[in-house]
Amino acid sequence: MVGESAAVRGAIRQFIDRTTSFEACCESGHGSAAVDKAIERAPDLVILDLSTPTIDGVEIASALRRMIHGIKIIGLAKFPAKELPTRLITSAGFDMIVSKHEGLRKLAEAINALLREVEPQIGVGEALPPPFAIFKIAADGHPVWVQSAQTLDEANARVQALGLTFPGEYIIRSRKAGHQTVVRINKTDGNVQ
Repeated sequence: MVGESAAVRGAIRQFIDRTTSFEACCESGHGSAAVDKAIERAPDLVILDLSTPTIDGVEIASALRRMIHGIKIIGLAKFPAKELPTRLITSAGFDMIVSKHEGLRKLAEAINALLREVEPQIGVGEALPPPFAIFKIAADGHPVWVQSAQTLDEANARVQALGLTFPGEYIIRSRKAGHQTVVRINKTDGNVQ
């Protein structure tokens, strides 16, 4: 949990520990410490309070997405998610935005939805990554992780959906087989090709 208010961070941490099957592992009051802690702890999910003036949630989300493979990110906003530009949400790397007005139950639903794919390794206590990783080729030619999927069909569907908003070149990598597929999506006159 990343947010300026220690009281809010503590309340959310206690809520997660009591009402979900997951455990809150760390919290931070400012951005650089949040990124350092996340790199050290490699959490499955980070919650960023977007209403904190001293924390740039978009910048932190982008940094986390680049540095921690497979991380899920929830933005916690004081206004409805529909008021945020979709491009801002997806380009920064947020998986979901939850409004504080929707309450903690909605936050728990988001956590459970994003982490339902997480399966513990026997005896290790850490999560196995989903078998398919989706990368978008950035302007500089380097692949940037955007999402994961459990099946190749799901990965293809996600690439098609992403391509509607962000046309370009995507790579679907199979972690098990080591193969990859390159998908190019062009948007011409509203049609995906």
